Amino acid sequence: MIKIREVKAKDRGNIYELLQIDDKFKPGEVNEILHRIDLYLFDADQQLYKVILAEDKLKALLGYAVYGRDPKADATYQIYNLTHSPLVDNGEVILQLLLFIENELLKNKGRIIVSELSSSFKYRNYVEIFLKQNYNLSSVVNSFYAEGEDKLILSKYINTSSNN
Repeated sequence: MIKIREVKAKDRGNIYELLQIDDKFKPGEVNEILHRIDLYLFDADQQLYKVILAEDKLKALLGYAVYGRDPKADATYQIYNLTHSPLVDNGEVILQLLLFIENELLKNKGRIIVSELSSSFKYRNYVEIFLKQNYNLSSVVNSFYAEGEDKLILSKYINTSSNN
């Protein structure tokens, strides 16, 4: 069973350890992720980021997500980071985190959700999960991250009443 909850300060160390063992992230990305998590945890005035985690019945960290409202757009949200522990070999954690985010955004009258992913083989499972959940491949920026590694921008209308 997977439980999803908001991140607390005591979880930061476990997330840091997960980032260290996950080979998907470059050092600069790790710092950026931790910066967003720290803003969420330690800056009561920030309104940009929400951080949630998935844990098993023994409270072991299975994955986490950083998401938030895009300050430049109306009712548009971004998933800044969504990952699972490399020790968990299935997409269920990613799917549960994604569904949780979508439900939260529906409650908050969110309109569109956007996520940027790499075309790298390491993210293939993520892209497949997003596409199965009716995300559209909105844009591809060729060789964005490195030669031959594209940026994939996926999006989904989450509020069907605004999807004209």
